[in-house]
Formats: sequence, structure tokens, C-alpha cells
Amino acid sequence: MINSQDYFETQDFCLAISLLTQGFVIGSFDNSEPKKIKFLFEETETLLKTVNEYWDNRITVNPKYFYNAQKELKTRMYELLKPKY
Repeated sequence: MINSQDYFETQDFCLAISLLTQGFVIGSFDNSEPKKIKFLFEETETLLKTVNEYWDNRITVNPKYFYNAQKELKTRMYELLKPKY
């Protein structure tokens, strides 16, 4: 079981993608709410600094990395949300 106190949570898709492009790894997903996914990243000082830079528009993201991370994340989300028969 994941201790959510050790993780930074976000539902912001673009923030999650931006963190992926900066080398951070999604530790887990929380899809306990229907049609919503929370992305959980291991919380570190570096991650929190990067999140602040994102909100302050001071982060630089390579467009190719962003596109590839977006495709990968959408695929993973689809797998989590698709109905299980």
C-alpha cells in the first residue's frame, strides 16, 4: 500500500506530462473516483521546486519529449479507465 504522504498528487494532465519530461517518474495512479485519475509522484524537494517553476512559467520542455510523454500517459490512462469484462 502506498503512503500518500510520501507522494505529490496532481490531476493536472499537463503538469504530469511536464514532470515526466523532466525525468520524474509516476509512482502510482489513483483512479478511485470515476473518470478521474490522480498522478502520484514521489515527493522530493526537487520535484516541488519543478512544480513551482511550472506554475511560474519558468520551466522549459522539449516539444518532442512532451508529445511522447503525452502519448504514453494517455495510453496508460486508457488502460486504467477501460471497462473490465
